[in-house]
Amino acid sequence: MATQVKTLRLPEDVVETINDFPGSTFTEKFVAAARLLGRDREELQQQLQNMEQEKQRKLLYLADLGKITRKKENIQCTLDEIFWKMSEVQRMCKTVQDATSTLVADSSHSK
Repeated sequence: MATQVKTLRLPEDVVETINDFPGSTFTEKFVAAARLLGRDREELQQQLQNMEQEKQRKLLYLADLGKITRKKENIQCTLDEIFWKMSEVQRMCKTVQDATSTLVADSSHSK
């Protein structure tokens, strides 16, 4: 099998950066740089995946908060309705009490 070699034309600053990597030849240094970049890429992909999972978790939490808020509002409406009905019952009781007091007073005067 024949191997085809392609020449890379790299900018000078890239060549300088690659030369800072360990290795006795430029190829070894280039491979070391490529491996490091590959590791960084994998790490970044993992971080991105973790961030996406965290985002999904927070979205679910917000959705749950929305449900809780709606339930709280429903409970508040129910409590307001109960309070209104209790107020009505109190007014009726007061009316009955007043009527009873009037009847008792009238009956004691008529004796």
